[in-house]
Amino acid sequence: MTDPRKPSAYDRERGRRLARKRKELGLSQAEVATVLGVSTQQYGKYERGENRLTASRDEMLERYFTDKAAGLAEPAQARYHAPISKSSLQKSLDQIRAAVELLQRHLDRL
Repeated sequence: MTDPRKPSAYDRERGRRLARKRKELGLSQAEVATVLGVSTQQYGKYERGENRLTASRDEMLERYFTDKAAGLAEPAQARYHAPISKSSLQKSLDQIRAAVELLQRHLDRL
């Protein structure tokens, strides 16, 4: 049985198609990586099929490539970001609050 977390032949083929489409549109890996919110190195791994592209990032890329192919002006990057769940936002907010409280206690001791 194959590990569902590891890239498959499909992922490698998808990566080749991504690279081909990116080149057809005259985009650099860095430009596409910025849209996805990942490093250029990470995007390169997607193109080489070394890492699995998540469904949400795959969808962002499809929308971005479609807009670019249609000749739209530089689309707003925010349009391509995956939605964040309320629970994820709450967790981040709780972590920030805890960090602020810790810093405040440290400042109070000075």
